[in-house]
Amino acid sequence: ADLAGDRLTKDEATQLETYLQNQCRYQLGELKSYGVVTGGIIVVDTQMGTATVWLFLRAHGTEPATAVIGTTSVPEQGTLHVMNIQFSPIQ
Repeated sequence: ADLAGDRLTKDEATQLETYLQNQCRYQLGELKSYGVVTGGIIVVDTQMGTATVWLFLRAHGTEPATAVIGTTSVPEQGTLHVMNIQFSPIQ
């Protein structure tokens, strides 16, 4: 790879780097706790433009936390978009 990199122009190297960064279809993120949400996980499918969100909720001191799941579309980068997610309990 290092030897091949020596043969690329600066533009080609930049294009290759951008291409390789976007090869992973899925991106994984952690959602921090806030209020009744004790945490969560988000999986973004960059190819389909969707995101699946798992939230762990603890309402009114319940034990253990309740897990819910929801799916939404992912807005284009650099745009403002209100996300509407409906969650369902995980059975």
